[in-house]
Amino acid sequence: MDDQLPQDQKARLHEVADLMLEIYQTLAQMRYLDPAGIEQGPHNIDHLRPLYEKLKIDPAIIYLYSIVPYVNTHIAGNMDFFHGGAFTDFRREEDVTQGRDPFYGCPVGDDYDDENGPYIRPWVTPLSQLGNHQSVIIYDARRHRIRIIDQEGWNTTDPALADRPVTYSTYSDDSDKDEKRPIPKSKNRNDIEHIPDRHAGDVLRDIIRWYRSLDELPGGEHCAGEWSGYDIPLKELYRDYGWPDNFDGDGFQIAQARAHCASSAKDAAEEPLRCVENFKLWRKHAEGRISVHQAELAAAKSTDDEWAARFKLWREELWSARNIEDLTKAEQEAARLCPGGVCQRKEDLPLWELERLRQEYKWKRESVEAYQNWANESVDTDPDRAQHFQISLQQAKWEAAIYQKAYEAARADAERLCPGRTFQSATGIASLGRMDTVTSIRERKDTMAMMRRELETLREWALQLPNGAIQAKKFVEEEVERYERGIKDGSEMIQRYEASLAEHDKLQFVLHKGDDLPLPQRYHIHADAGLSIINSSSSGSHFNLLHIHPPFIMAKLHLLAIAFSLFAAGIETPHRRTYLYVGGNYSLNNDGEHIITNQMYVERLTPVDGPLKEYPIVLIHGADQTATNWLNKPDGDEGWASYFLSQGYECYLLDHTSRGRSPWDARDGQLRKYSAEHLQKYFTATAKYKLWPQASLHTQWPGTGVIGDAIFDAYYASTVPSLAENAAQESSMQPAGAALLDAIGKPVILVAHSQGGAMAWVIADRKPDLVHSIVSIEPSGPPFQNAVFGSGPARPYGLTDIPLTYSPAVTEPDADFVKQTITSNSSGTSDCMIQADDPPPRRLVNLSKIQTLVVTSEASYHATHDWCTARFLQQAGVPTKHLQLEEVGIHGNGHMMFLEKNSHDVVRAIHNWIEDPIST
Repeated sequence: MDDQLPQDQKARLHEVADLMLEIYQTLAQMRYLDPAGIEQGPHNIDHLRPLYEKLKIDPAIIYLYSIVPYVNTHIAGNMDFFHGGAFTDFRREEDVTQGRDPFYGCPVGDDYDDENGPYIRPWVTPLSQLGNHQSVIIYDARRHRIRIIDQEGWNTTDPALADRPVTYSTYSDDSDKDEKRPIPKSKNRNDIEHIPDRHAGDVLRDIIRWYRSLDELPGGEHCAGEWSGYDIPLKELYRDYGWPDNFDGDGFQIAQARAHCASSAKDAAEEPLRCVENFKLWRKHAEGRISVHQAELAAAKSTDDEWAARFKLWREELWSARNIEDLTKAEQEAARLCPGGVCQRKEDLPLWELERLRQEYKWKRESVEAYQNWANESVDTDPDRAQHFQISLQQAKWEAAIYQKAYEAARADAERLCPGRTFQSATGIASLGRMDTVTSIRERKDTMAMMRRELETLREWALQLPNGAIQAKKFVEEEVERYERGIKDGSEMIQRYEASLAEHDKLQFVLHKGDDLPLPQRYHIHADAGLSIINSSSSGSHFNLLHIHPPFIMAKLHLLAIAFSLFAAGIETPHRRTYLYVGGNYSLNNDGEHIITNQMYVERLTPVDGPLKEYPIVLIHGADQTATNWLNKPDGDEGWASYFLSQGYECYLLDHTSRGRSPWDARDGQLRKYSAEHLQKYFTATAKYKLWPQASLHTQWPGTGVIGDAIFDAYYASTVPSLAENAAQESSMQPAGAALLDAIGKPVILVAHSQGGAMAWVIADRKPDLVHSIVSIEPSGPPFQNAVFGSGPARPYGLTDIPLTYSPAVTEPDADFVKQTITSNSSGTSDCMIQADDPPPRRLVNLSKIQTLVVTSEASYHATHDWCTARFLQQAGVPTKHLQLEEVGIHGNGHMMFLEKNSHDVVRAIHNWIEDPIST
């Protein structure tokens, strides 16, 4: 088939392949890619030819796939490519398939002129993947032209075609003269033909030139912080170290590491100022809510309404007074640490940088040890896994060597510029690490004292309520119960922490000065790999010991989790733990032998005296998470599994298929993993980035929420790669989840978070009679389209990427659904696309049998659109309540509310609904 291609066309295809190789080699010269990860053609793609033919891919594109170079991102070290895109590899089935729909438009049918028809012609292919809703490079082999298209703007981001100070190349041919004709826009909403393009050689040579001139820089949001152009002056560093002609790559990377740590230290130093701004913002919002309640009071027509408004007003004023008190304390702390708004004195900057580098260098060294041991442990039992760890080991060694040199250079500068001074003596801060346990207990005691004072004030206020104040009395009862539970849980936790400290000679896990990080005394080192609690039946009266294998002690990342697990082991509700695997199917491997795939790992936690509640809780995590995120929080506090156990529920915690302890097979689909920077922006430090209006209200994440903070590091260490395609995840989770419900054998309560929300819909749709109720915490949404994370069509079945059971049935979602758009009347919410009222909306017949709670926090990006998800459910006949946490007095939470400081308040509000979903 390749021999049938004309020689001039082959020459054009080789031009593309050669220039793509030059682009990748330029990125390697820039130290962005490890050159070992650039895999040149030709490639043997015979095993994929049936797929290429099934997808009707043109022979020219198939030939290009066989000769174009690919970037093995595991070896190369980074996955982000040009303009927010990602590297692609058409030797992988999932990349080939997604290459027919690179913008996730979900086209239907074969008619390119249809309203939602296909848009990638057989002779067209992407040369990059989408990344996080940004740009894709699209190549047309017939015309030998390239478009660079942004998914959100649906226009070109080719700098040579945009209003940017970039000069053009002159590598063109006479065919350009014929390309200046106007192209009418198709009625196909996915169509790309109207978007400007250029000669392919021109575009690819320009990309090389832009990298060399630094008009474009490598990096992206999935990269490590060293490649963040947001925080680090990469362009200046490249120039300082001689790019492009006299480039000192090692010197550049050392300076890059130092700049990253200096930026991270600056961010940590400025946290007191951000706290002040957050409290000020809260004050502003509280003033607005007070005005609303004052208006409600003025408009009250009955005693009941009057006192309901009085209670809301009084409670808001109480919270406002607390906030003002906290603001005063924050201002005092900011004045101490940042006098005159200056958080880092110029003369102390070398010490800040050194302190940050000291901790980063420790982590790099421990990473080397960990990968070495993991590789050694796997070499006999799983050679492929051992090879995977060997690759990671080489990367870790290189990073450790760079950070060693950066640390040594920073130490020499600090000794020269700050003689006789230390970080602590200069700043008054012991370390940029985490809070020690004794301080944590003291702060918990202060919180408990505050709650007792407010509870007494609440009871005193309630004495004046008249008989007709029915709503207000109910509000007071609920508030008293919330305070009492919080005080009880917090006090018990403090008592057990103190008892554990006393029993273990006030063991504290504090980062020591110097290069060595000694293990705490009283560790019982065991020869088995991993970390496990002796005695799987946890008891509040017994302090369990841990088996700890040294390779798993990766500096502060794992030290934090280990330290608090010692304490947590002594305070858990007594329970028994078992595990099982459900679902899965046998298939043939490449050797023609059987393996089992798509099975799902499940932990079962049962109160030691048996469950007190009728319905078990099934906890379903979100993207990049596993069941472990329900067990403990990254600050060491109890997770929601502990809470539900304490209330008498049996709990089932699962790892999504192809995730964590549920084995992944290459045929399951491509994996992807959120970068630390992505989590900072969207989950843990949203007030810093302010990517949506409510983001500035985020105050409940413990610690700073950025790289280098021990709690953030512990959280990020717990994340794992996920399947890149939601449809693939839903398709394998539905049968596995159904198998789990069959194994349990009675109705359950599904508690699902984020991506897990979509899994709950498809599982409940398959087994509605085995689902009592659903708690959907900020589920994937909104219906039919993306918001905040991007724009454009999504979730063709409204809530999911795979079919749900509607009446009338939906077979072609784009054709079957008649939609309407409700325009937002606020900058804080997005437009909402739901079913039209005429014809009558299709009903979710299986889900309509299940009571459902949608939970949204005050500061999450979901605050912009969860109202639309709830409305869609209600319109489709699902009995749905929308719990917005700020409306019940729970403020400051982000998307990861179950890991945040006030997570117990959140889960209690959810539990109130679980206990009485009808009247709550």
